[in-house]
Amino acid sequence: SSEDEMAQSNSDYSVESESDSLKEETIDDTIKATTGKPIARMDDIQSNTLVIRIVIPDLQQTKCMRFNPDASVWVAKQQILCTLNHSLKDVLNYGLFQPASDGRDGKFLDEERLLKEYPQPTHKGVPSLEFCYKKRVYKQTNVDEKQISKLHTKANLRKFMDNVQHRALEKIVKLLDRGLDPNYYDSDSGETPLTRAAQ
Repeated sequence: SSEDEMAQSNSDYSVESESDSLKEETIDDTIKATTGKPIARMDDIQSNTLVIRIVIPDLQQTKCMRFNPDASVWVAKQQILCTLNHSLKDVLNYGLFQPASDGRDGKFLDEERLLKEYPQPTHKGVPSLEFCYKKRVYKQTNVDEKQISKLHTKANLRKFMDNVQHRALEKIVKLLDRGLDPNYYDSDSGETPLTRAAQ
């Protein structure tokens, strides 16, 4: 009886963790393939690593991690995922965000580029990146986040779609000037403003 229970619990565990272990193996393989040969001396290790503070707002965590500057941002992302003790929903849509500093706009790092291609400000101590869900980054300096969220209500998006359909150019321009983002998908009709305008 106890053997049957143990076999049952092992089979339950293996079904649940099979996809997780497959993901972990893929991530581990990616990291191992890009790290290259081991470095022997400590001086070489320190000169060939980049220490970055990773802030994960959704988990309310902060970590300092070492990265290979010659590795891609994708590999760094996988390395971060391996250290998480909680799961994130829709984790593939998370990315590394470089906050605005030194007169540069904040942006998500391109996952195909190398980490060393993104200069990190070191005059303020350990450089910092955020690991967060990818979303539109507004380039305007005077953007009021609260006003934008008030503007992107279902009623306003529906009005915008109607204005596009009726070619009410003045009303469209007025909403765009207020900060409405025309790149959205209407889940009710299955259309975007661009597809509606093309009809």
